Amino acid sequence: MASATPLESSYVADDGTLTLHFACPICEQPSEISGVNADRWKRWRKGEGYVQDMFPELSDGQRGTLMSGEHEACFDALFAGMDEDE
Repeated sequence: MASATPLESSYVADDGTLTLHFACPICEQPSEISGVNADRWKRWRKGEGYVQDMFPELSDGQRGTLMSGEHEACFDALFAGMDEDE
């Protein structure tokens, strides 16, 4: 379900989708995700579904950013060298 995402700002595009701006809590660099369905974003933030179900059009990395604010590269670096069987 939704978490306390470190969302810094958002705006609505002409097509009604959202562009969301985040600050990565690891490297503090900004990131942006465009084309997010505004209705599904509001519903997900209220806890109405899982991120993978609400945003199937986004990549795994983009969905991770929605949940944690972390860049995909920063997230991957946290777990680099870990064996999936551990």
